[in-house]
Amino acid sequence: MSTQLSFPIYFPNCQIIDCQHGEGGYILVVYSTDKQASCPFCQQVSNRSHGYHYRKPTDLPISDKSVQLRLRLRRFRCLNPTCPKRTFSQPCPDWLPAFARRTNRLAHAQQSVAMMLGGQAGSRLLTQLYMPTSHDTLLRLIRKWQPVGPQTPYALGVDDWAIRKAKTYGTILTVARWR
Repeated sequence: MSTQLSFPIYFPNCQIIDCQHGEGGYILVVYSTDKQASCPFCQQVSNRSHGYHYRKPTDLPISDKSVQLRLRLRRFRCLNPTCPKRTFSQPCPDWLPAFARRTNRLAHAQQSVAMMLGGQAGSRLLTQLYMPTSHDTLLRLIRKWQPVGPQTPYALGVDDWAIRKAKTYGTILTVARWR
C-alpha cells in the first residue's frame, strides 16, 4: 500500500519514487539521479547504462516507524576498450558509505547513544526508539569513534622503576593533562 508523505525527506542526488507502509514501518523506494559515473579502475567517465542493482540500508525512524530504503543504483559499461573492468557500479551517495547497512545519520545517532550508555543498555534504548541494533554493533561503533582533532598533551608524568635492581630499569610516560 503506497502512502504519500506530508513532510520533506531529502536525499542528495536521489529521488523518492514511492513510500510503502508495512507492518514494520516505512519502505522508501529511492532512485539515484546521476546519469554518469567514473570507472573506479581507469577513471573513464561513462554514461552507458548496463543495468541496476539495489541496496537496502536503514535510515532514521519517521513518526515512531522504522525506515528501510530501497536504493536503486546504476551499473555502467566502461567506455575504455583497454580497461579490464567491463562494467562497474555507480558509487554510493555521500550519505551512505560503501557496503554500509545504515545511513550516516542513523549510524551517528546510534553511536551517540552507544557513547552514553554502552552496549546492552544502548541496545535496549535504541529498540524503544525504533532504531534497533545489537549490543555488539554498538560496541563496534564505540571502537570506531575518532575524537575531533588531534589532542596535544599539556603535562606529562614520568615514572621509573627497577625491574631487577642494578640491572634492568623501566620508564613510563603518562598524560597528566590535555590541552
